[in-house]
Amino acid sequence: MITLLSIDKNVEFMIININSGKSAKHKLYTMGVHTNDCYIKTIGNGVGGPVIIQNKSNNSTQIAIGRELADKIIVEVKGEEVV
Repeated sequence: MITLLSIDKNVEFMIININSGKSAKHKLYTMGVHTNDCYIKTIGNGVGGPVIIQNKSNNSTQIAIGRELADKIIVEVKGEEVV
């Protein structure tokens, strides 16, 4: 099981599941974060900062996710690093 928090910068991934409460899932959904969409992690795991992702499917703006919630998002890494 790999979480969003544990993958590196510039890695393409798909969200498989969000292991959080209904409220957090709804908030992510309204921000455009959905299961089965492809994303790119654009900012690495700096100390204490949020995790920044971008939806690859529609090239949307970047979305910041707190580290605690990012650790509850189960992902599947897709291929190699994006250059």
